[in-house]
Amino acid sequence: MDQTPRLVESKVKFFLKGALQHSNKTKNLYISWIYNVVLAILFILILGGFLFYKYKGRLTPIEREAKKRREYQHVLIQIKKLQMANQKTTGNMFTNLPVNHNLV
Repeated sequence: MDQTPRLVESKVKFFLKGALQHSNKTKNLYISWIYNVVLAILFILILGGFLFYKYKGRLTPIEREAKKRREYQHVLIQIKKLQMANQKTTGNMFTNLPVNHNLV
C-alpha cells in the first residue's frame, strides 16, 4: 500500500503549473519594464537638472563684459570718493596754512 491518494489529477496539475509559470513570467516582465522606465526617467531628470544648473551658472561673453564694466566703474567711483575725502581733509593749499579771509 505504497500509493497515497491524489487529490488533483496529473493533467490539471501540469496545466496549473504551466499557467502559474506563464503568469510569473508576465508579472516579472511588467515589473522589469516599469522599473526600467522609472529609472530611465529618473536618470534623465537628474542629468537634465545637472546640465541645466551648469548651463545657467555660466555667464555669456556679453554678461561677462557687462560685469567687468560694472566692477571697473565701482572701483573708479570708490577711488574718486577716496580722493575727494582726502582732498577735503588736507585742503587745496600746498602749505596747509589756515585760510584768512579778512585780508582785504
